[in-house]
Amino acid sequence: MHLQQPTDDFKGLAAEMLTYAVGQLFPNVLFASSGVLKHGFYCDFIFEQPIYSEMLSLIDTNLRSSLKDAPEVHIRSMMRENASSLLEHHQQPHLADIIAGDQTNIIDLVQIGDHYGLCLSPLNDPALIGAARVLEMEEVLLEGDMKVTRLIGAAFEDSQKLKDFVKLYNALLKKKDHRILGPKHNLFFFDPAISEAEPFWLPDGVQYKHILIEWLESKLQSTNFLKVETPLGTDRVLQHIYLINKLNIKRPVFEYEKKYQEVPDAEKWGLFNNNSYLSDLMTFRCSKKEVVDNVISSLQFIEQTIRIFGFEAHWHLIASKQRTQKANKEIRNSEFEIRKIIDEVVRRFSFSYPFISEIQEEQNSLGPRLELRLIDEIGREWPSAAITFVLQDSADDIFIARSFWGSLERFIALLLERNVFLENIRSILKGNY
Repeated sequence: MHLQQPTDDFKGLAAEMLTYAVGQLFPNVLFASSGVLKHGFYCDFIFEQPIYSEMLSLIDTNLRSSLKDAPEVHIRSMMRENASSLLEHHQQPHLADIIAGDQTNIIDLVQIGDHYGLCLSPLNDPALIGAARVLEMEEVLLEGDMKVTRLIGAAFEDSQKLKDFVKLYNALLKKKDHRILGPKHNLFFFDPAISEAEPFWLPDGVQYKHILIEWLESKLQSTNFLKVETPLGTDRVLQHIYLINKLNIKRPVFEYEKKYQEVPDAEKWGLFNNNSYLSDLMTFRCSKKEVVDNVISSLQFIEQTIRIFGFEAHWHLIASKQRTQKANKEIRNSEFEIRKIIDEVVRRFSFSYPFISEIQEEQNSLGPRLELRLIDEIGREWPSAAITFVLQDSADDIFIARSFWGSLERFIALLLERNVFLENIRSILKGNY
């Protein structure tokens, strides 16, 4: 059973209501930060007195009461300096510092009664939240050695969905969490004292990775790819295109890439969302006449291959936000042409995984991509395979960049939560080489 997670706006409103509810119980509490997670939301507090786990039921009760009888929620837009001063006036120095350091001139604050906080959502009707619950409480050390109490919660449109989610969530933490299964099966372990970026991979874990890598390469043999290694620095896709153009390479270019990313501590979840991961990348050139058929062939390969593992998944189109008139005219024309190609692909290809939505990204410099997101045991979507259409100033041909894993480590974590361990991964892949 998988539940569809609410939107980030919905979870953001729930986080705002939790800060309000906690503020009603503890008038002198300081708010440090808050945000949304794939499975809910979090709020960081600095309490005057020790907070014990037994108090969670009291906070839960007040959160439910606040959702039923909350004052009106207002979104207040103001100049950054005024927003920071207002939060200082309401004895919230940490939020005031966050606002003061923001690069945006106009800041949105949320006002609930006499409570002011960071605005996380354009929604302003608490009645939209049918049920909410605090799931966990933990002590966290933020940047600057600031110790906070973090409350992690979940919210849904009705109480039954929340009840179903909590059941799945508790089962995940007790029996299926890869952060527990990895060390238990001698695959990997995390030691933040040594490295917060990545785990220690043990011999069985390294073997697990190599089995999947060898299997993928065997599946890709029909493409007649060339394996390369490119320098660190600029984007690997652009380096692949440089190689293909410089050497007039007709075959796909393929390599593994160690990627690094900044992940806020609150959003880290073992191998699912960490600072580094291994990704595969294949880049190839095709004519405009061939591109639709080539992309459909890639979609077929991805769907047939992912099906082997029994995952549930959704397709999304990831596009950039509307480009300004200052953008290169050729780039805007290229994007328009690529969108027509994508429309033709969507019209002709029968997706076996549902095609759900288009998502606008702020920073999407390469070009639009079709992205398959795998669904985990509690309904969270995680990026996996992707097909990227590379924007170019001018060209008769089109470059396509394709990834299967997205993140090999994340893929392994998803397999572990489906009880696919070293001893049975070979049997699953047997006959699919």
